Amino acid sequence: MHTSYQALETQAIEFLGLLKSNLLIWGFILIFFISCDGVSEHDRAAIQQALADSSFHNSETWGVTMDLMEDGIRFVSIQSPYAVTTESKDESITILYGPVYIEVRDKDGNPETCVSSGRAVYWSRTSEFYLDGNVVVDAPGNQKLTTQALTWYQFRREIEAEGLVTIVTPTDSIVGTGLKGDDRLESYTIGKVSGSFTIDDSKKDSTATDSEL
Repeated sequence: MHTSYQALETQAIEFLGLLKSNLLIWGFILIFFISCDGVSEHDRAAIQQALADSSFHNSETWGVTMDLMEDGIRFVSIQSPYAVTTESKDESITILYGPVYIEVRDKDGNPETCVSSGRAVYWSRTSEFYLDGNVVVDAPGNQKLTTQALTWYQFRREIEAEGLVTIVTPTDSIVGTGLKGDDRLESYTIGKVSGSFTIDDSKKDSTATDSEL
């Protein structure tokens, strides 16, 4: 689980710097060998392929509207005023600057869960989101979760948070530290719970460790 947005942004910058370094190294190697009369066509092609494999693409986008499709039926719509994407053959990272708005739709295309945050980092290879800064999740059943940082695993439909978490429902008000559960808030575990809440076993499973109740 990712600990902070700053750490993630640092990782993305380091990743970009590493790609730039590799690209420069292969570029110097290619220039050196091309200047040598004895290099074979096979070696020249191999060097050019290595250079192509080390390439990266960095792009900026304003007024971002991005739609993601999962298993052909489930849609995710993302809106952000500005985003930076770094791509290579092994990874694709998008940093979305806020306010970020994410809408998860059901199989019929109807809004199901809505999320807003100050910033977000998205890994397209794993469909993983890290949301940071005044994160608010409006889930089915008129449930609302607020926290400062949240990781969402889109494929697994799971969420995790390490810091202070507040969940408000039509009947409950729960405050705790740390959360693991599904992104519909049908089943979740919160640590160090306080507040007024009830548990309806027929509807959802909301639990904490015995020592924390």
